[in-house]
Amino acid sequence: MAAKRPWGAGALRQLAWFHRWAGILLCLMFAVWFASGAVMLFVPFPALSDGARRASSSPIDMGALAVPPAAALAGAPDATGLRLINRAGRPTYVVTVPGRGDRLVVADEGPEAGPLTPGQAALVASRFAGAAVERVEGPYPYDQWIVHQRFDSGRPYYRVVLADGAGTWLYVSALTGEVAQRATRAERLWNWCGAVLHWVYITPLRQDWGLWNQVVWWLSFSAVLTTMAGLWLGIQRTVKARRGRRARYTPFPGWLGWHHLTGLVAGTFVATWIISGWLSMDHGRLFSTGEAPANRVAAMRGGALPTAVAALSLADLRLLAPAAEVDFAIIAGHGVAVAHGSGAPRVLMAGGRPASTLPPDLLTQAVRAAWPDAAEGATPGADDLYLLAEGLPPGIRRFSTQAPMRADIYVDALTGRVGAVMDDSRKAYAWLYYALHTFAVPGLASRPVLRAAVQLALLSLGLAFSVTGIVVGLRRLRRRLG
Repeated sequence: MAAKRPWGAGALRQLAWFHRWAGILLCLMFAVWFASGAVMLFVPFPALSDGARRASSSPIDMGALAVPPAAALAGAPDATGLRLINRAGRPTYVVTVPGRGDRLVVADEGPEAGPLTPGQAALVASRFAGAAVERVEGPYPYDQWIVHQRFDSGRPYYRVVLADGAGTWLYVSALTGEVAQRATRAERLWNWCGAVLHWVYITPLRQDWGLWNQVVWWLSFSAVLTTMAGLWLGIQRTVKARRGRRARYTPFPGWLGWHHLTGLVAGTFVATWIISGWLSMDHGRLFSTGEAPANRVAAMRGGALPTAVAALSLADLRLLAPAAEVDFAIIAGHGVAVAHGSGAPRVLMAGGRPASTLPPDLLTQAVRAAWPDAAEGATPGADDLYLLAEGLPPGIRRFSTQAPMRADIYVDALTGRVGAVMDDSRKAYAWLYYALHTFAVPGLASRPVLRAAVQLALLSLGLAFSVTGIVVGLRRLRRRLG
């Protein structure tokens, strides 16, 4: 009777079989991820920040205001958001009610706002960019460059093509008349081999967030399993080869040997990068989301938005001119208006004068209403890892709490809104995902050239490793099919 193989040998054989055939399917995806990641270092996905959007938007005609904020919220007692904007030349409120979408309330004495016309979209875009308009297309509910769910509240969008030499497209909301996205010809071309490939950002898939989330999560998870299997097998093969008579680092010849050796060198980076990329799709599966619980948000607000903004009069709002957008918030029961435009933001409370931030004692009072043991707030540094990982804007204050939950609470000093709750779970996520995947860590975050050089070197190493895997996989398939 033949001797039975030890269990370990059988397990390694099964692991090798899995790595071999899963690798044939995924090595091409690995190469695409590394190459597209290198492109993204130099040409990120098109984005129009809130600051840039507000700085280029036309100012609101404060002299034409005839409707106070409280009147705009009449009939919407459960409203959670209110903004005042310039919609095609007219001051207009945008009221946000959860589950019902945004609705418009005209703030002057003219007729109700009708649908935004292509001509109005062209005028908005021309003034925004200071350039002539070549043509207006749409409106479109979805497009490759506005497929993210953050654009949902303004759908559909007109695509305005500018005659500016750069082939710029501006996306103007057919609902609010605001410019929400900007993409030049060069950005669009490079992103087809950058972010679109890297994030699997194909519009028919990405517009269904739930489906896209599942597809990319499982694809990334399969890549994690394949990588870990390959790393373990590579170490085992090297240990065995070093014990042989010739004491080599790899027992394999040719391309398979190169794949093994580059895997040993690049294995740690490939594993951490693939795992951290997979974690970018966590969305609360393994780690906390960083969002404040609804009961704590309500405690910080200290009341309903319609009641709080009733104290803000038209005379108060006119003190904020010039402004391209006024954002209304509630903190500790007080209504707050925050003006944005080409200059620094200004905060106004009823009967007061515009200021650069909320009163620190009011901010502390609101935070302690939700987290009673919160320590005094501090301003985090520009290279604060958690600030960068959560994509928080300037003007953030950090409060620390110990019990019953140890966490850092990041609060907007302009509006009093919670930007992120960094408990131990969320902090671990920031290191495992953001730090390992982007290298935006203290020491490198403030040195973009050095950081990019380190990333490019490691991505090139990962790409070389992936190419050897592609060659090995194609040769094996050719032999098997032959």
